[in-house]
Amino acid sequence: MGQNVNALIEHNLPSEDILKLPEYLCASSDETISGQWHWTIPKIDKQLLEDALSKRAEYFINNSWSEKDLALLEKDNMTLHFFKPNLLTFDNSIRWNSYKSNETLRKEFNRLAKIISQLLSALDIIIVPDLSSVDFFDEEKDLTVNAYRQKANDNKIYAVEIE
Repeated sequence: MGQNVNALIEHNLPSEDILKLPEYLCASSDETISGQWHWTIPKIDKQLLEDALSKRAEYFINNSWSEKDLALLEKDNMTLHFFKPNLLTFDNSIRWNSYKSNETLRKEFNRLAKIISQLLSALDIIIVPDLSSVDFFDEEKDLTVNAYRQKANDNKIYAVEIE
């Protein structure tokens, strides 16, 4: 699989707190996490965030779109992608095969994912390949990390627990 590795993180943050995340990330004691994070949506506010979070798959299939249509928070090669119901993915451009085969990369990615999940007071977390190619999303039901875990059914091609 040539996909990027992602941490799928479930949280309970309201939109107001999501909008404050750049401040918390910037002030992190971890030098990789700290620094200037930016939203891909210019001048984002609660309404723009809610609009981005409310877009369903059909929107992206039926319309031309760009990163400005997504709730992405970025710094260097790291991205936090927020989506409904209360999920986000964290990635830093590491490929799934590299993650699985390189212990140093795996430990560093897991460390960063844990820091971010702690800042979010995360409810649950699992490590997954790029979600766009895995047909686990049922937009009629709320997706949770545990639901993803159950659908993956211990198949390490689709998900691994964070170490």
